[in-house]
Amino acid sequence: MFIEWKKDLEIGIEEIDAEHRSIIETFQKLYEKMRVGEGHELYSEIIKFLDDYVENHLMHEEKYQTEIGYDEIESHKAKHDEFRRILKELKDDKLDIVTNEELLKINQIMKDWLLHHILEVDMKIGEFVKRRNV
Repeated sequence: MFIEWKKDLEIGIEEIDAEHRSIIETFQKLYEKMRVGEGHELYSEIIKFLDDYVENHLMHEEKYQTEIGYDEIESHKAKHDEFRRILKELKDDKLDIVTNEELLKINQIMKDWLLHHILEVDMKIGEFVKRRNV
């Protein structure tokens, strides 16, 4: 499934939107490679990207939520912690040779995160900001 950055994916917080755009672009890059039977060589790059994403983006979101007094911060952070756990498992399970199964798994993890977390959970932050005029 191809996911393209569109204006309606923006939650209205510039730094967070830019970081969301970067994960979508990375997902697209992996998707395009996998579509033509490639992608194995990108696996380590994708894992590194996701490590950085978890380290920086999730921290930025959590810090921002604290600053604005976001009322769903605890449940949101729990979802971030779940993503951190999934990424750790993915890294712990990595074999020396990247298999098609591993590629499909990382593709699915990213797609689930994009479709469910960003589009549903993160959108609530933008709605909160608009309601509160923060």
